[in-house]
Amino acid sequence: MDRGGHRRPRRDAPDGAPLGGPEDLRGAVAAHCGPVLAAFRPAVRRGPHAMWGMVGDDLVSALWYLGRTLGDEDRAVAAATAVLPGGTPPFPGAAAFRRLTGADGRSRPTRTRHGCCLYYAIRPDEACATCPRTCDAERLRRLEA
Repeated sequence: MDRGGHRRPRRDAPDGAPLGGPEDLRGAVAAHCGPVLAAFRPAVRRGPHAMWGMVGDDLVSALWYLGRTLGDEDRAVAAATAVLPGGTPPFPGAAAFRRLTGADGRSRPTRTRHGCCLYYAIRPDEACATCPRTCDAERLRRLEA
């Protein structure tokens, strides 16, 4: 529902078909982002692997964030894994979640990004929690904080 209490129309994929499973979401994201990446690629001087890595990472991060926000992180991790299981071009990799166990014995999901979110460019001393530069001990410290 929108702010006025009216029901929002159903969203469809770019070809007009209703969105269904993980393949449909992957396809809709790829169809939408392909032209955007083509337009930005010369300006950012990154290859297709890096550019599609960023798109895949942000798709996974969005699903994961939504699940945490709604209090259903495990379901979100499963959904993100279904959307990006690996071997799904143009996306270069899988969601690839793994679990880290803290000092309290609690297991928490994490992953390492395939691309770079460039957060380190804004705050060099604070790489993002899923950055390949961030070790698992630091990830766990942040998750437990």
